[in-house]
Amino acid sequence: MGGVTVEYDSDVNNLTFTTATTGEGSTIAVNGALRFGLSDIPLV
Repeated sequence: MGGVTVEYDSDVNNLTFTTATTGEGSTIAVNGALRFGLSDIPLV
């Protein structure tokens, strides 16, 4: 997927995902290793 920026904040161990799309129909699916807290994230 293009147009996605990911920033990591090591102070709070947080990832921030930013895209150019907005609104109710806009979604992003994230999946990764459990050790990074990226496993089984619900789509909301």
